[in-house]
Amino acid sequence: MSLSRWTSCCVLFLGLVLHRGIGLAASPDSGDPWLRTLSATRNFQLGRPLKPTFTPDGSTVLFLRAGPRDPRQSLFALDLGTGQAREVLDATRLLSGVTEELSAEEKARRERQRITAGGLVGFTLAEDGLHLLVPLSGRLYWVE
Repeated sequence: MSLSRWTSCCVLFLGLVLHRGIGLAASPDSGDPWLRTLSATRNFQLGRPLKPTFTPDGSTVLFLRAGPRDPRQSLFALDLGTGQAREVLDATRLLSGVTEELSAEEKARRERQRITAGGLVGFTLAEDGLHLLVPLSGRLYWVE
């Protein structure tokens, strides 16, 4: 980026900041509802389906999804025949109410992969389509 283009971007940004009155160190609680919403939804990324996986029979799609303002992901199943999605598994039920604890290695791995969500962050569907392997809180769970 050329110096004049960079300078123009900085001037435009500062003009926006001064015009909106949000300051450079604006926090999510600064009073600007748009900034609060942007922060609470993690740049509007929460709630979108992740890691879609078809079952072997092709009738269902399994995917991970968090709530619109909750970063804890759960496993959902979308029935392609009816178009209905339902929650299949969440971390709280799998851990029986125990709080999820991450090792230093797992925290580092998630940081490297830019995973900011909690709860279920991955799963592997068995070839038979009836079982799942789910890593959670330093353990592997085999789920029917």
